Amino acid sequence: MSMTVVLMFQRFGKKQTPAVDRLSIDMYEGDITALLGPNGAGKTTTMFMLTGDSLSILFAALRAKQ
Repeated sequence: MSMTVVLMFQRFGKKQTPAVDRLSIDMYEGDITALLGPNGAGKTTTMFMLTGDSLSILFAALRAKQ
């Protein structure tokens, strides 16, 4: 079994700043897949998009902690 993502993107804010920009990736059952990159590269956003978790819930929780 495998999963293929082609040209996935996510933009935020009024300026439509890209958080994930045209990501294409193949993932295969039994393999370990890692997302590496600097802070702000879109790793967490990508994982939320792939798993179906809601970013709005995360941001609401982060605001509540402040």
